[in-house]
Amino acid sequence: MFSTLWAILNIIIKSLPLPIVLILRLLTSPFNQHERTKTSRRIIGDAALRWVIFAQQWRHTKLLFPPTLAQYKTWCKAKKVPVATEDVKDEPDAKLLWIGSQGATRVILYFHGGGFFLPIQEAALDFWTYARKEIAAGVHNDADVAVAILPYTLLPEGPFPIPLRQAINSIQTLLDRGISPQNIQLTGDSAGANLVVQVLNHMLHPYKSLPRLPESVKFGGAYLMSPWVVMNRRAGIRSWEENDGHDLVCAKRLVDFGNMVLDSVTEKNMMPYIDMSFAPGGWYDGIDTKVDRILITAGDAECLRDDILEFADKIGKSHRTTKVIVQPHGVHDDPFYDFMAKETRLVDLTKHIVNWFVEGYE
Repeated sequence: MFSTLWAILNIIIKSLPLPIVLILRLLTSPFNQHERTKTSRRIIGDAALRWVIFAQQWRHTKLLFPPTLAQYKTWCKAKKVPVATEDVKDEPDAKLLWIGSQGATRVILYFHGGGFFLPIQEAALDFWTYARKEIAAGVHNDADVAVAILPYTLLPEGPFPIPLRQAINSIQTLLDRGISPQNIQLTGDSAGANLVVQVLNHMLHPYKSLPRLPESVKFGGAYLMSPWVVMNRRAGIRSWEENDGHDLVCAKRLVDFGNMVLDSVTEKNMMPYIDMSFAPGGWYDGIDTKVDRILITAGDAECLRDDILEFADKIGKSHRTTKVIVQPHGVHDDPFYDFMAKETRLVDLTKHIVNWFVEGYE
């Protein structure tokens, strides 16, 4: 009880400079190459989140966000849409949360980001609501495209391979309903994108006693937004140096989250599933038999940019149709933050993402 009260007090104290931080960021934005083209709403929104992530003790940040299921229910009430949940096969602690019709035969299965520690953001719910409607319009069938969200167990209660097991069983839940693998497109941002890669890794190299998907399963697509595929900072990675002051997630926090994940790893043979820098040569060979299309996006102004591009190069050697987009001046998970700032002019990357999903369902 005392520790929680102290954490809340600490959050309040460290939030006091925020108004000054926002004013200074707005005043200096014309001289910042990554911000001079952004609206004031977007600059303020980005700066506020950047300060929260930078200034707060990282373990306290969890107090700022409600659990994913609670966030989803609150969001549904605010949007006046029904709460739609579904039990995940063999997972008493996991449910699928639906945006759109549960009867849809085209499903985007989304794993949220947050360093395997934080729950879903409201901006992610808003982004996928918008994207779902645009994708449905693109395939001319609003009732037949839905987004299913897996609120997997977070650290410290959910170390590897618990989220992977939950992800595999969530996919099996969809397959058991008769949804074709070709009509399932996997997606995730940051740590959630890492979880998508874990699924594909497990399909290629089954991990111990975890449940396996049928050998014939080949997904229609996998979209990785700002994938977090290296758990710690490596020497010589330029984007970590040049983007530390521009990205929403600073290098120090990435190291903190990465260390938490690494501290939860109990066996060395787990590492290639979690961190691509531990993957041996040829690790991704055959990935083109497990997923039809891959899209990987990164922001030019994010710390993880060069890690992401190195990973994309590795994947691309085994999956020739992998598409990579680097968003000019984009930060980590950039498309989401237009929705946090209530922007009406969305970044071009959002259109590319929507079109990519539409092509996968045509």
